[in-house]
Amino acid sequence: MTIRVDKNSPVPIYRQIEDAFREQIDSGLLHPYDLIPSENELSKILEVSPMTVRQAMGRLVKDGYAYRQRGRGTFVSPQGLVHPVTNLVGFSEDMQAHGLHPGTQILLFKEVPAIQEVAELLQLPVGESVKYIKRTRLLDNHPVGIHETYVRGVKITRDELEQVGSLYQILQSQGLVLESAQDMIEAVSATDEMSELLGVSPGKPLLKVTRVAYAVGGVPVELLHAVYRSDFYRYRISLKR
Repeated sequence: MTIRVDKNSPVPIYRQIEDAFREQIDSGLLHPYDLIPSENELSKILEVSPMTVRQAMGRLVKDGYAYRQRGRGTFVSPQGLVHPVTNLVGFSEDMQAHGLHPGTQILLFKEVPAIQEVAELLQLPVGESVKYIKRTRLLDNHPVGIHETYVRGVKITRDELEQVGSLYQILQSQGLVLESAQDMIEAVSATDEMSELLGVSPGKPLLKVTRVAYAVGGVPVELLHAVYRSDFYRYRISLKR
């Protein structure tokens, strides 16, 4: 990483630093999840004040070029991946299609009685047992999303999911083909738990997706509540008239 500033330029120094980082990120010289030197380190290297560096970093974070993790530092953000809503794919499939390496960390894996919302969407009696799985979804070992999944009529173990990583791949191996799904997309603010798991500030805007996936014959199999870093995931909708 080589960044220079011209103190005689009419362009403000914070803007020169910001533009230099943007150029290196856009050109691929800096990669997603690369650690950016601290504000104190940059101020010494560039011989400018920490406040000037802080202003440049703040603008990069605001525009989605970088993100901060408490206690770890500032990192280059993965630039928003485009996910077409016309295709029914799981997280792992989607990331692999982009040439990336998905991962998962299972937080909870248990049988729970279906509450009213879950029962209605999965077309079950209230209180019937369903599998509940809560996971942090990873990209190159960095957290980018949280999945809370309820599934019915599926035999699956925690060890199996940890080994395979993809729930949809396990369903397919059992002959359970997901034919269609309905997604609802909305913006939410990061709770304290979400901010801790995703390494973002509390209250930061996140993208929430609620999905009900159906097997052949219209039988609902999965209810998914997913939240993603808003600087990571984008949805593309094609419309015709």
